[in-house]
Amino acid sequence: MTVASPTVAEKRMDGECPADLVDRILVGEKLGKEVPVPDWVMGALADYRVQVLDPKYPCYFGTVAERQGDIFYSYVDGGDLSHLPATLRTFSALAAEADRDRRTTLAVFVEPRDYPHHQAAAEHFWEILQYIVNHDTEKWPEGQPLDPEDPMWAFSCGGESFFAFAASPTYSKRKSRNIGSGLALFFQPKHVFQGIEGHTKAGALARKKIRARLKSWDGIEPHPELKDYGDSECREWKQAFLPDDERPVSGECPLKMHAVAKRS
Repeated sequence: MTVASPTVAEKRMDGECPADLVDRILVGEKLGKEVPVPDWVMGALADYRVQVLDPKYPCYFGTVAERQGDIFYSYVDGGDLSHLPATLRTFSALAAEADRDRRTTLAVFVEPRDYPHHQAAAEHFWEILQYIVNHDTEKWPEGQPLDPEDPMWAFSCGGESFFAFAASPTYSKRKSRNIGSGLALFFQPKHVFQGIEGHTKAGALARKKIRARLKSWDGIEPHPELKDYGDSECREWKQAFLPDDERPVSGECPLKMHAVAKRS
């Protein structure tokens, strides 16, 4: 059974999602008022904003980006994934035009469905990423490893590398990863982390603050798989869809790279 988020249910109010957010909705190469927007998408946006605009939300970078209008949105309606590779390419172009100090992100909301358990939502997330990988038309970025077990591996599409991760209604303990009634995928271009990488003083300070806020918001310790990109023990794919408890992520990366290898 899907676990509802009481925080969202209690705090969401009519009018929480301003109509001008439509200007930042992407589908393929279309942006803004050119895009038809199903009613459920506006509800998903409202629920998301209730969370991320809360002053105590753990990722204050995300809060600032949302307030500044640096977040773009897309959606998966009725299971239609066909536009996602093109949507990510369009988003990459928009992100490249933005000031380098803006934390530009793409949030993709998936039409709500009932997941029988947390693992079912995880499988759906990886199915979506697999579709993007299989239908991307660009080569993997030069110098980017193909092996997810390499500490420098990152999800990529359209020649751009991203930190990709999910929020899901199946999270009950890790409340920071539950932003509404549907699955959501977030794609952050790697360049938005310039200046706050793990080896920098600013990056170390930011992570310390964010993890303290995570502990306060979630009521549990941050997951041990949350490591700094490039560290020898870091496997970025393990951070994409975290367990709802402290268990480590085991096994192989669900994402298969055969289609990418053929293009490279």
